Amino acid sequence: MKTTMYMIRHGQSRANLEGRFLGHGDWDLTALGHSQAACAATYLKDIPCDAIYASDLSRAFHTAEHTASAVGLPVIAERDLREINAGEWECMPFEEIEAMYPKAYKRWLEDIDHAQCVNGESVMALQERVVAALRRIAAAHAGQTVFLFTHATPIRVAAAHCLNKAVKDVPWATNASATRFEYEDKQLVLADYSYDAYMGELVTNLPANV
Repeated sequence: MKTTMYMIRHGQSRANLEGRFLGHGDWDLTALGHSQAACAATYLKDIPCDAIYASDLSRAFHTAEHTASAVGLPVIAERDLREINAGEWECMPFEEIEAMYPKAYKRWLEDIDHAQCVNGESVMALQERVVAALRRIAAAHAGQTVFLFTHATPIRVAAAHCLNKAVKDVPWATNASATRFEYEDKQLVLADYSYDAYMGELVTNLPANV
């Protein structure tokens, strides 16, 4: 049986607004982020859904709550949907990371597949974590549709896995956009990436130096 999963990136966070690298740091949404989350909820409420999961970090969990309220389902906290563990880069402005860790950040920008946040998680370890979580959740909801509220890097690495591409060749998903995966016969397939037409002029994304 086919399972459909929508991975929704959280709305704009305070760290997004301030140009900071946020991994496991628990910074919440901005007012714009809540507006983006409300737009996503308006789009998603017309899609029959059987369960809602979210990263346990506030920016993703609170994005999920907008949709949960619209469809009348609880939000299940899922730690494996968290953003990458940023280690020493946590909450730092991107410009400061580039200045203090030039070699490691250059790899992040130019060869993200082989990058690792200093004393944090590697991108490949993140990909293994996220793909395993997607497979586990899909198996638990065979034949159903599930919404998963998460973060930019988890969505990017999951898409790269499905496309059999390098992560560097997949763009960042926009805030509160929806990416759709299908899971059937143990195969995970990317069906649509970073759909955000429902947000109109409210679309935001990460800056070029990330």
